[in-house]
Amino acid sequence: MPAIFPLNGKPNAVVTLGDKKALMEHGLSEGLNMSALARRAGVSPETITNWRLDIRQAHVASQKPKRQPARLTATPPKTAPISTPKKEAPMPQPKPRLSREEKIAALETQKREGLNNREAAERAGVSGPTWSAWKKDLGYVCAPVAQKAPEPATQPASAPVAAVLRQVAITRPDGMKIEVSMTAEEIRALVA
Repeated sequence: MPAIFPLNGKPNAVVTLGDKKALMEHGLSEGLNMSALARRAGVSPETITNWRLDIRQAHVASQKPKRQPARLTATPPKTAPISTPKKEAPMPQPKPRLSREEKIAALETQKREGLNNREAAERAGVSGPTWSAWKKDLGYVCAPVAQKAPEPATQPASAPVAAVLRQVAITRPDGMKIEVSMTAEEIRALVA
C-alpha cells in the first residue's frame, strides 16, 4: 500500500494518479472489496469508486491515437464525395384525442363489463395513468348500470293510511345516537 495511506486525519492530502493505481493494485492483491479497501485507505467507499473512474478515464485517454500535425502539400487533399443525408425515421404521430363523450362511453363500458382499470385502459388504447386521469377529470360521470326500479308499494284503496310518524333511532359505531321521525312509506323507501 502506498505510503500516503491511510488518509485519516490528513486534510488536503494530494493523492496522485499513481497513488490511486497503487492502492487499487494493493486491494486486488489482498482480495479486498471496495468497502474494505476504503477502510484501510481511510476514505469513503464513494471516494474509492471515484478513483476507479479516474484511473479508467486516464487509461482510455492514453489509448487514443495522437493527432498528427497538419502538413502543407503542393496538391490539395482529395475530398470525399458528397453523400446524401440519411433519412430519419418518421416521428410517431400523436394519438387522436378522444372527446368527452367518447371518454364517458369508455368509462361506462368498463363499468358495464366489469373491467378493471388496466383492462379498460388497454381496450381504450391508453396508459393506466391516462385512464386514471380521465376518471378523475370526469368525476367518473358514468350512468349507473341499469337497475330495475323498485315497484311502488300499493295500499288497498279501501283503507286510507294516515301519515303516522314513527321514531327511528340509529346508533353509529362511534356511539352517536341519531333519532329521526319518519312515515312508514319513507322507512320502506329507505330500506328498499
